[in-house]
This record gives sequence, C-alpha cells and structure tokens, in this order.
Amino acid sequence: MRFFDAADLEIHNFNRVITHLNGLAGERFLEEVRTYCSVNPCQEGQRQEGKHEFLLLLPSGEYILHWKPELLEGLPENGVLLDVELLNTYLLGPILHIANVRNDPNILYIEGPGGVAALKKTMEKHEGKAAFCLYPVPSDDFFALVRAGAVMPPKSTWFEPRVKTGLIVAPWTTV
Repeated sequence: MRFFDAADLEIHNFNRVITHLNGLAGERFLEEVRTYCSVNPCQEGQRQEGKHEFLLLLPSGEYILHWKPELLEGLPENGVLLDVELLNTYLLGPILHIANVRNDPNILYIEGPGGVAALKKTMEKHEGKAAFCLYPVPSDDFFALVRAGAVMPPKSTWFEPRVKTGLIVAPWTTV
C-alpha cells in the first residue's frame, strides 16, 4: 500500500459532454440556462477563474457561466455548495432531463487533466451538443465534506496521484 500526504493530492475537475439538448436548439438552450446562470460569451482559451464559475462549450461558441446569486444563498448543512450539485440540480435535470447522472447514455465524463482540448475532441467524436468544464472542487471544500461525513456527487473530482483504494487519510481536528 502506498501513502502520500494530503497536501500532495491534486484535485482536478471532472467535466461533462452532453450528446443531446433535449430537443432544444442552441439559442433556446442558452435561454433556459439563463434562468439559473449569467451567460457571457468568451474568447477561445478563456477559462473559469474560481468556484461557482464554469465554462459552457457549444458548437456555436464558448461561454463563461456564473450561478445566479439567489441559487447560492443558504448553504447546505455541511457548509459546502458544490458546482457539480448545482449543475445536476438546475441544468442537467430540469433542462436536459438527465435524471440519473451515473448511467445516462447522453452524458460522457472527461477527466479534468485533459482540459478543454479533451472536451472538444470528445464533442467532435461523439457529436456532442454541449460540454461543461467545471472549476475543481477547492481542497478546503473537499476536506470540509470529508469531516462532515458527506458523500461527493458522482464524477465530481479527479484525483492525482490516482488513489486506487478510494481511501484518503488526512489530519482531523475538531473544535
């Protein structure tokens, strides 16, 4: 068994390529997304800068999205509001009708280290209609969830070095 310090753990994002837009044309899909997010066109190569900001790739262009402030009010019991939970709750479910993110055939997962290039390549290969590039879960949020005994949503993080056992050991302090 191999051990390494939690400080050596790199947390990357886990991105998504969507192969259908639930019958919505590109502009209509963006209108639906605007219900929950501000949507701003961005230059190719521009990336998200922090938590609650993410990138949407469509065949017609790239957009930086920010969750609307009212969606961020009132943190859950564990004190951490993850972008992937918001994505699943507000965009994948109601707009795209993806009920089970674990096994829906219309969602493909791309490991964060592959970057936007891997998302674009997967979109081309599988005729993807949209891709979401999320900001990585901050380590403080990750360890807060661990201390709270919470379970991370499916495909919310990609760790390096790869943890084969799925077990992470970190110092634990209580107040």
